[in-house]
Amino acid sequence: MAEWVLIVLVCIFGVLVCVCAAALVEVFRQLQELRSTSGLDDQPMPLDIRSGDVTTTEIGLPEEVARLPEAIVVFLHARCGTCRMVAEAFRGGAPESVWFVIPAEDVDGTRAFRSLAAVTDRVIAEHDDGISDALGMDVAPAVVTVQYGVVQKGLGVSTAKQVLALVPTTPSPTAVPG
Repeated sequence: MAEWVLIVLVCIFGVLVCVCAAALVEVFRQLQELRSTSGLDDQPMPLDIRSGDVTTTEIGLPEEVARLPEAIVVFLHARCGTCRMVAEAFRGGAPESVWFVIPAEDVDGTRAFRSLAAVTDRVIAEHDDGISDALGMDVAPAVVTVQYGVVQKGLGVSTAKQVLALVPTTPSPTAVPG
């Protein structure tokens, strides 16, 4: 008799686990639906920034950025935890089309940024927010897309995943000789 009671209890427990798992799946499905409906999907937010040629002294990005058919310039700051996570997402290196603008005092002062600078030579140490001010950028982390030296758009990002989604997955075509 005790064996049957044990079998029944195990079966009831199994059914309860299945019901709970199904309920959890439904909760996540509804959460995704709510995020989609309310516009909270993991998408970058468009920023109102100044456009123009990035190589002018006013903006001050390196000429190499202007030679690329498509460049991604990522703005990071040490006071931002998400910025440090973005830097960590590139710990294995970054494609040649990705550049990072970090305040000069933060490059050496933050472990994530030191690691980033160790794996890529495309870290721009910004002094006195010169590049950010020239673009009208006051958000970090942010991404600016540049095509052949002309600023196309600025995007405020809230996750490393958003930044990685903006990085071209195919190798960029050969840079235009300067």
